Amino acid sequence: MTEAEIAQFLQAEAASVAPSPKAGLEMWTLHEVTLHASTPSDSVNGIHALVRALAIFGLFCSFALLIFKDHLPKVAQLGGKSKKSEFSI
Repeated sequence: MTEAEIAQFLQAEAASVAPSPKAGLEMWTLHEVTLHASTPSDSVNGIHALVRALAIFGLFCSFALLIFKDHLPKVAQLGGKSKKSEFSI
């Protein structure tokens, strides 16, 4: 907005109307932040925490095995190309 548009709005009739006394009564208040809100799924008991931890551990191990399965032969080849051989004379 330009300075002229701001001055025009301030001189308009709409700018001189006082706000309603009820304006903002049903707006959000800071007190609502402190209200405790939870659902039954928010509470975790021992068995659910254990199952979740085991599932995460299983996913992590499966992912690691997939990575190692593909890359372990490549790493083994980098270690050395000499093969042990047994000779009988």
